[in-house]
Amino acid sequence: MKYFRVAPGKIVRADSDELTYHWHDNLAIGTVVDISHGRSTSSGVVLGQVKLRPKFKTKEIVKVRQQRLPEPLVTTLVWMSKYYAVPLPLVVSNALPSGIDKKRRVKNLADPIVARPMSAFKLTPKQKQAAKQTIKAKSTVLLHGDTGSGKTLIYREAIKDAVLSGRSAMVLVPEIGLTPQAAGDYEDLADDVWVTHSGLSQSQRHQLWQKIAESTKPAIVIGPRSALLMPLKNIGLIVLDEAHENSYKQDVSPRYQSQTVAAYLAAKHSAKLVLGTATPRLTDYYLAKSLGTPIITLPKYSQTPAKIEVVDRADKDQFLRSRYLSNTLIKQIDSALSRGEQSMLYLNRRGTATVGLCISCGWTAICQRCDSQLTLHQDLSQLRCHVCGWHGRIPSACPDCSQPDLAYKGAGTKRIEEEVKKLWPAARTARFDTDSLKGERLVDLYRDLHDGVINIAIGTQMVARGLDLPKLKVVGVVSADSELYLPDFSAGERTYQLLHQVIGRAGRISGGQVVVQAWQTKHPAIKLAILGDWQKFYAHESAVRKAHNYPPYAYLMAMVCSFASRAKSQRKAQEAMQTLADKFGLNAIGPAPAFYEKRGPSYRWQVIAKSKRRGKLLNAARHFRQVGWQIDLDPINLLY
Repeated sequence: MKYFRVAPGKIVRADSDELTYHWHDNLAIGTVVDISHGRSTSSGVVLGQVKLRPKFKTKEIVKVRQQRLPEPLVTTLVWMSKYYAVPLPLVVSNALPSGIDKKRRVKNLADPIVARPMSAFKLTPKQKQAAKQTIKAKSTVLLHGDTGSGKTLIYREAIKDAVLSGRSAMVLVPEIGLTPQAAGDYEDLADDVWVTHSGLSQSQRHQLWQKIAESTKPAIVIGPRSALLMPLKNIGLIVLDEAHENSYKQDVSPRYQSQTVAAYLAAKHSAKLVLGTATPRLTDYYLAKSLGTPIITLPKYSQTPAKIEVVDRADKDQFLRSRYLSNTLIKQIDSALSRGEQSMLYLNRRGTATVGLCISCGWTAICQRCDSQLTLHQDLSQLRCHVCGWHGRIPSACPDCSQPDLAYKGAGTKRIEEEVKKLWPAARTARFDTDSLKGERLVDLYRDLHDGVINIAIGTQMVARGLDLPKLKVVGVVSADSELYLPDFSAGERTYQLLHQVIGRAGRISGGQVVVQAWQTKHPAIKLAILGDWQKFYAHESAVRKAHNYPPYAYLMAMVCSFASRAKSQRKAQEAMQTLADKFGLNAIGPAPAFYEKRGPSYRWQVIAKSKRRGKLLNAARHFRQVGWQIDLDPINLLY
């Protein structure tokens, strides 16, 4: 009889990350097995063999499956558990498909692909040099290339080199709507190119996971951050495209940062990692400079840069035809439509209107469960909460004073869509945000968008993420400074990144027109994004971060507690502040109500701890993990 350490795919005991089972034969590390605990059965992963017979009674493994996780992935899962102070079973569950015990009918795993003639592109001398440097690199490379500079061509050369060497490649994208484009960019480089994302059914994801786990030849896996934990063997290259994007940080436990996990996984595979972006995260750039990581810079390829016009939203004369779209922007869209060209409007706010109020008494539309502002969705005749999901009918009169004087202020993407249809009724429009229905999502309509069948696209930040649209010539930013009003240390960085990226969508090869509407037209993040001066922005923002001891000059840990009473939540947060100081020697900010203070019946308070040494935060995280706190090590923002 042989004994094995197994990490369950679900939490069985709060104080144990692994359990011991016996089996009659040898089992390799990473073997997927079914195990029983109590009256339940679940899947798990073999971590290794126990050399000495345990002194306690063990259960037999129920079933040994054919699939096995590569040992570098298993090592990475164990490391993630320790690095982020989360239970190992929680991490393992992210690497195993849902419903692994179900029998599946064979389904079509093909995803939409928009093929582009990438092999026809000839690399410029600078691109050839960048590709050569990337291929020669031993570990991590920061590929700092402006929008339209040819980063995809560099990725292709590095992937081609890996596949020809008999190794696999992984390409991560920040948005599932980008997977058709990415699949088309690399489909000719390997026999097997697999696309995985949350839009696939449970059955499709399970079958795809099985194919990847059982594959023995070089392959390419494409997808968002979840693709990082696919059981791909013999990885030679990992690419994170648009590596600055916040979507690479998981917002539920385990709250891992894809860049960090990808670097560890690549090291265990003896592979290289390429972080490609036009606007690197301040932390990534700082670390690259500090550690001597190669930074490869690519100039913009476009022969004619986009012409950018700035419109002050306080200038009433600019908004005579529309409350939301300036005369300048309307004129540019008119011209684009007359030439058969495409336009895009960007606004990082969903819904029809963002604030509902009574003009008579001042009542405001607040969520009944979490006290957040409700958003008007006129098309659904609903008020919806974008925090907890509550929704209800639009009231015909004020609930407080019974007067019918209700007004809805602030525009979301649905309001802009209505405005566009009034101004250009003959144009084909499409809205892309997380409210889009199946069949109307970016991943569904990407081909129409790419081919210019859609005349005017309206969307949130998903339309700013790496889209290559040859017919797009006019980009309008409806409210460039909306992110700046958020109380967060990363607001300036996020504003610069989003604005720079969305400007880069216009006329990537032959130039285009961009109209930027903002209230704070003089803000450094907006001014420097319009100028495209990333180095100057990096210097400015770094000085601000350093002065206030924020990343990359300190490590952060965000802690949020939740209780039915506001007073109790506040008291627990105050006690945590004292514990952080007395037991761990940590300074902390707070306690304070969380950005979303009330969720359901609970009140949430937060504490932010800072330290020059991450190990001190990690020790504190392990302590508070046992008492029910929500812990986020290395948060990318503080909006909880």
